[in-house]
Amino acid sequence: MSSFGNLFLLSILFKKEGTCTQTTIVTDEEGKEHKTEVRVKWAFYDQSSSTIYFGEDHYWDIEELTSRKFAVYDRWGEYGEIHMFREYKELTSLK
Repeated sequence: MSSFGNLFLLSILFKKEGTCTQTTIVTDEEGKEHKTEVRVKWAFYDQSSSTIYFGEDHYWDIEELTSRKFAVYDRWGEYGEIHMFREYKELTSLK
């Protein structure tokens, strides 16, 4: 038996009407896939379309958007709040 380790894949499909499907696939050490789908609403948070708002206190601050790269800061909380958390993420197209 070969060991795969734990592999993690996140796929996000944005739709123009303001919904997106986030699909997570985790492959465990035995090679078995565990798939979870979550549908959420999204909207641009500001007039410059540089921040995506997912509800509650969850945002994506867009750092770079090209045909090959989508870089964001995944942010929980508002700027200036003591418990705000930001994490840099780069997403690439599967196509």
